[in-house]
Amino acid sequence: MTKKPRYREIADTLCQQVASGQLKAGDALPTEAQLGEQYGVSRVTVRQALKVLTDQQVIKSIQGRGRYVRDVQDALAPLAEEARPTPGPQEPVPAGPRGEAPHSAPAARGPESLSAYYEVLDFAVVLPDETVRTALRLKSGERVYQVRRRQFIRQTPVAFEEVWLPLALFPDLSYAVMQSSTYDYVEKVKHWVIDRSEQALQARMPSGEMAQALGIDRQRPVLEQRALGFLQDGTVFEYSCRVTQGDDAPLTWVTYRHDQAGGVASPACGWPSSSR
Repeated sequence: MTKKPRYREIADTLCQQVASGQLKAGDALPTEAQLGEQYGVSRVTVRQALKVLTDQQVIKSIQGRGRYVRDVQDALAPLAEEARPTPGPQEPVPAGPRGEAPHSAPAARGPESLSAYYEVLDFAVVLPDETVRTALRLKSGERVYQVRRRQFIRQTPVAFEEVWLPLALFPDLSYAVMQSSTYDYVEKVKHWVIDRSEQALQARMPSGEMAQALGIDRQRPVLEQRALGFLQDGTVFEYSCRVTQGDDAPLTWVTYRHDQAGGVASPACGWPSSSR
């Protein structure tokens, strides 16, 4: 097996520190001299490693101040503005892929000032259980990010979500990424093509954690949506379980007898933008 160049090893190590939360959005990186001493390499090698992280949009350089861990919102905001027209005063903002709330440029006071945002409740690297491992097609011993988060629209909790993503696929994933749309991150930062999302829906009674997150009674049914996200090459990049209040998430169901190729089509369903 070909050994990685030293600068690549250093870049990957720093990426893992960001992914694990050891280095957080806004944290300053050590100086080039300090990194060179820490890893026993020259400044040229350090600069190569930092260039990799800059190209991956993991860090940014501020002239006269140094290098800092980048908030993924910094990378997504201009891309989102470029990709979407600005809605008018009375125009509803369209939902993102699989019905996720759209990404919005960050406001000066943080995500809670946006009309739609995620609050991350838990962000950890774990060994998955058999259900998650099978869903993500992982080998035994492979780790995943496990994220629990709430989605707010106009400061009202509308969904509770658990998300699992392969650690090997996202070495640069950070807490900040999960405060926004995962699909935006995959498409606009990683530049991967998402092929589809396979979803299963069922009504259920909420757990205590779900009820508390949504501010509802445990005797009130919720709608559970389990989803698998696939890249264009067939890789499963995400497994998620999303719970919404049943009366706040009306479902639109459209069935086509034939697809464009003339075969029998599968039913298609969608969520109104206000529900996600």
